[in-house]
Amino acid sequence: MIGPRKPPSENSAPTSLAPPSFPGRSATTPATRAASPTENHPVSDRSRTHSNVRRAKKDMQKKSLWIGLAFMLANSSQVNAQNAETDNAYKRWYLGTTLYLLGNFVKEHNPEYVQLNAGYRITPKDVVHFRFKRSVYDWPLGTPWRKIFDGTEDTYPGHARILAPTLGYQRFWWTGVYTSVYALNAFEKYFDESRRKIRNGYTLYLDFYLGYQFAFFKDRFFFEPAIGISYWPLRTGVPESFKAVEQKWPNYFIQPGFDFGFNF
Repeated sequence: MIGPRKPPSENSAPTSLAPPSFPGRSATTPATRAASPTENHPVSDRSRTHSNVRRAKKDMQKKSLWIGLAFMLANSSQVNAQNAETDNAYKRWYLGTTLYLLGNFVKEHNPEYVQLNAGYRITPKDVVHFRFKRSVYDWPLGTPWRKIFDGTEDTYPGHARILAPTLGYQRFWWTGVYTSVYALNAFEKYFDESRRKIRNGYTLYLDFYLGYQFAFFKDRFFFEPAIGISYWPLRTGVPESFKAVEQKWPNYFIQPGFDFGFNF
């Protein structure tokens, strides 16, 4: 049997009122909420996440940079090794001549032409040439091609015979493209129409060429078509009868080149 409820005494402590609780929600006091700032500041979590992502990207960039440098060094070493092998493997010497020898089959104005070329490659792009030429000519060398082809060229009262040791230099610039210069020392003998010797002479010819070298059979053979100009700044001992014929023509001549040879 339940008796009557006693009234609260004046000395008893007041009962604290707890906030109402709802299903699925915890009753969190302000002190608790203050102690867990992550619940109230989700931006902090995102900032830390972004910071971690940036740090990971920087690490990845550093790794990529080191990998790239290592690859470049390895590739450079391989290229240098290949170049060294190529430089050591190229053929240093060559022998050759020219298609101008075909002119010896012509009966009129037969040049009795002989040319021997030899050379040494200092590097794959730099070549020193040694040449020997022998020929006979009976018209001024400055005569235009059109007069030679139509048969109206002026001829000497006789002919000249030359022996010409030649020194030259050739430089390759890109693939087969090259330029070359030659100093041709022509020691000449002049003869009259009766083939009697008149006198000796000397002419210095400077030849300049721009051409292209075609290589065949693993660089064993080559052919070098070119366009050039021959200029003679020094010419002595020419008989007066010869000077009278050649004085109306210039002291230069534009000519093609048709050298070919064998590398070894």
